[in-house]
Amino acid sequence: MNLKKISVGLLVVLLCAGFVQAGPKPKAKFLIKKNETFKVGKAFTIPLEVKIPAGWHAYQNPPTEDYQIPLSVTEYVKKGEKKKGILGKTKYPKGKVKIVTGEKAAVYSNTVTIPVAFKAIKYKGEHTIKIDLNYQFCDDQSCMPPSKLTITQKITVK
Repeated sequence: MNLKKISVGLLVVLLCAGFVQAGPKPKAKFLIKKNETFKVGKAFTIPLEVKIPAGWHAYQNPPTEDYQIPLSVTEYVKKGEKKKGILGKTKYPKGKVKIVTGEKAAVYSNTVTIPVAFKAIKYKGEHTIKIDLNYQFCDDQSCMPPSKLTITQKITVK
C-alpha cells in the first residue's frame, strides 16, 4: 500500500515537472568585426550585446538596492579549475529608472551593450575567451531564479 502511494506521488511530481516552464533566456553575443585582431600585451574591451526577452528586465550593475541581483559578467571557470584572471574592470552602462513593485529601480530592458574589459594576453595567436553572463530576469510582479549563460568567442592576438 505504501509503495503504491509513493509510486502515485512520484508520478504526480514527474507529470507536474513537465509543466514547469524554464525561465526566459537572454541572447548574447560579442560585437567583433570580421578579421578584428587585438594587440599582444595590451588590455582590450569587447562590447557584449545582451538581448533581454520582451516583458522582462534585469537590474543594472551596480543595483539600486542591495537585495537586487544585477546583470554581471564573470570569468567562466570549469569545475575543479582556478580562475585565469582574464577579465579587467568592466564599467556597466546605467539602466533606466522604472517603478518595480512600488519602488524606483534602475533596470536594463530590451537590449543592453556591456563593454567587457579583458586583461592583456601575453601570447600571439588564436585564443578562446569564455565568460559567464549572470542574470536574474524579473517582470513587474516577480523574479525568476538567478541563472547564467556561458558565452565563448575566438579572438586573434597579434
